[in-house]
Amino acid sequence: MAKFEGNAGEFHQFIGPKIRNAVNNLTRNHRKSLKGICQECGKTGEIESAHVQGKDRKFIIETILTKYKAEGNSVICDLKTVENEIMDAHNPIESVFKFLCKKCHNIYDAKSNKTDANKFDKKDDVTETFAKLKRIEKWAKCPKQMNHKIVIGFLKLEEKGVARYEELKSTCLNNRDTKYYGELPRSKLRSIKDKKTKTAVADVTFYNLC
Repeated sequence: MAKFEGNAGEFHQFIGPKIRNAVNNLTRNHRKSLKGICQECGKTGEIESAHVQGKDRKFIIETILTKYKAEGNSVICDLKTVENEIMDAHNPIESVFKFLCKKCHNIYDAKSNKTDANKFDKKDDVTETFAKLKRIEKWAKCPKQMNHKIVIGFLKLEEKGVARYEELKSTCLNNRDTKYYGELPRSKLRSIKDKKTKTAVADVTFYNLC
């Protein structure tokens, strides 16, 4: 039996194309049985297979792979077994796919993408706690921001293991490498009364951000 050993990304890269072809073959006969009638607008023409929101191929694959996780992020599995499980998860076809004309397919995908994006905009506990999560990449590219120091400090600690709060605070506040981290931005300084030492300023700013 052929065995796969790697991470989910490698599975998508090397096995994904085969799965995609198998899924296309699975839906081909059902598309033909609909005689080109779009399930959304009812018009006749060429129709396409659209995964139902929340049941896309990548999601189904990764859900199956979670059962075969090994140490770290690695996955070890029998390819034939996993392929059969993935195909079984695409049935019944009517619950996993919509068969739409190209125009309706594009509209459906656009709505699905918007709905997924809105999940991160809802005021729940997760987004309240990580309200600025999407800005981390931007902070990492701005060495003059205090935010940048925190991001870099976290990454440095994570390389050694778990990044704990007190260690992160110490790393950020004690580091004086301004050439690497940059000076604190004036917008942060204006909101802090005690500007006598960089440590005091950094300390308050650190707590404001975390």
